[in-house]
Amino acid sequence: MSQLLIAANAIITMESTLEQHLDDTMKNPAIVGVLCTDQQGHILG
Repeated sequence: MSQLLIAANAIITMESTLEQHLDDTMKNPAIVGVLCTDQQGHILG
């Protein structure tokens, strides 16, 4: 498997994991929003 394909699969896995965490978090009625950052504090979107 090429390095590019491995990297693409890793990104897809990270995105789906983040999406699941966001979905689970937003099910809590006490939470009105989230701010996602990377390890350097950059806002992810």
